[in-house]
Amino acid sequence: MASSSSLFLMILLVLCSGSLYVSGSSCYTSIISFGDSLADTGSLKQLARISHQLYPCLLAPYGESFLADPTGRCSNGRLIIDFLAESLGLQLIPPFMHKLTERRGASEQGVNYAVAGATALDSSFLEAKWTENSVINASLNVQLEWFKQSLPSICGNTSNCKNFIGSSLILMGEIGGNDYSFPLLVGEPIDEAKSYVPLVIDTIVSTVNELIDMGAQTLVVPGNFPIGCSSSYLTTRSSDNDDEYDPTTGCLINLNEFAEYHNNLLQTKLNQIREVHPDVTLIYADYYNAAMQFYRSPNEFGFTNGALKACCGGEGPFNYNLTVRCGDESATVCDQPDTYVNWDGVHLTEAAYKIIFKSLFQGPYTTPQFSSLCATTALQRGVELSSDMCINFEYAFLLKLLTAYCYCKSDPNGFTNRALKACCGGEGSFNYNLTMRCGDELATVCDQPDTYVNWDGVHLTEAAYKIIFKSLFQGPYTTPQFNSLCATLASRRGVDYRALSYLDWFSEENPLKGLSCSNGLT
Repeated sequence: MASSSSLFLMILLVLCSGSLYVSGSSCYTSIISFGDSLADTGSLKQLARISHQLYPCLLAPYGESFLADPTGRCSNGRLIIDFLAESLGLQLIPPFMHKLTERRGASEQGVNYAVAGATALDSSFLEAKWTENSVINASLNVQLEWFKQSLPSICGNTSNCKNFIGSSLILMGEIGGNDYSFPLLVGEPIDEAKSYVPLVIDTIVSTVNELIDMGAQTLVVPGNFPIGCSSSYLTTRSSDNDDEYDPTTGCLINLNEFAEYHNNLLQTKLNQIREVHPDVTLIYADYYNAAMQFYRSPNEFGFTNGALKACCGGEGPFNYNLTVRCGDESATVCDQPDTYVNWDGVHLTEAAYKIIFKSLFQGPYTTPQFSSLCATTALQRGVELSSDMCINFEYAFLLKLLTAYCYCKSDPNGFTNRALKACCGGEGSFNYNLTMRCGDELATVCDQPDTYVNWDGVHLTEAAYKIIFKSLFQGPYTTPQFNSLCATLASRRGVDYRALSYLDWFSEENPLKGLSCSNGLT
């Protein structure tokens, strides 16, 4: 049983380090990913070997900033999913098409079914409308079928697979961008692409619902990027009318409004799913506004070569040319891709994806915020937090208390002898003397230590530690709030843990005694 002194020691260590690290495995044990080239980590590369086709993303200089060679990622380096996996302490998520002739890549830490060029709608539907285009047969429905087929090799029986899916973080794309590119890149009216949006959204929603039925508990569903800022669209849908361009960003207004139409409809549908499944954590990832940060202020994010011109491409105003793509021998490549947002006219650079990752998973651009959900989700499922997931303690309350101690005539916390003078020590202004420490025969000791903050010039009194304890673990001074994480677990034992007194926590009768982080409290 933890003693009060050991708890105080823990708090001291926390105050010195600034954070509390909880040992154990990752908040999510695996990542399951679906989508297109924004998430593909190598499936297209394997499909190309099988079909003997060559795609630009498989040629140099793709991958030059990551493993120096093309990995199948359509960028110069890592993607959002790579940064996410690293942040959760997971290995990079392998592509489903892992070997030349086998649909493999299954891993206990996840699998990535995304394929560059994939669409939300079935390829047969799109090819019927756009007969001149070849559509990769890797639609969202196809990827979902691959997932179902591979489950036995990942998790074995139905019960284990439901647990696997439930403890996984599921990424639903981005998906849908390629569906819209067929009409938009050939100059069709935006209304033609707009007619696809409800169909695309319904496909995404149907897949989300099916995954929930299979046991999914946490799903991240991204919206579309601001495609009006894409080098490819700025080139193929250029206009002589200045009013069609955003004066702040230089992006095409009508295309960004189209992306927002997709995103708004998607969020409406996600809210409907939340009403039906309140126990499922359904996260909307706002790719649009996360990216608009650097389209509005590229220099603030280190993109000194701007946000609209591609690093690698076929020259022209935006270094994008349909006849000379990145990967072609005659394509030009910039020297410093980290100073560019756009990599090849369609996809972004590793530097841009890293900022988007941080804005989404460590910042405010998800609804609800992912950064505040991870710890709660782990505790609710009996999963220990990873060593890189910490609860940060705030010090504003300490400053506030010290201000009160130093300047107020009466102290609401009972420290009538203020905060700076030690209770036990060697006299002097603060009752502290290097030659006469607390414990020495000649040291002086106060009669009422509970009226002092400082005990011996270095350490605090029990009364002070008690207030710190309550402020942290029963109050608002942890991020996320510790008391909100414990409530669910405590209620399962029929206990209102906030009603426990300070000493109750250390008593033999504490009904929460023995709970560890993996099954409740720590």
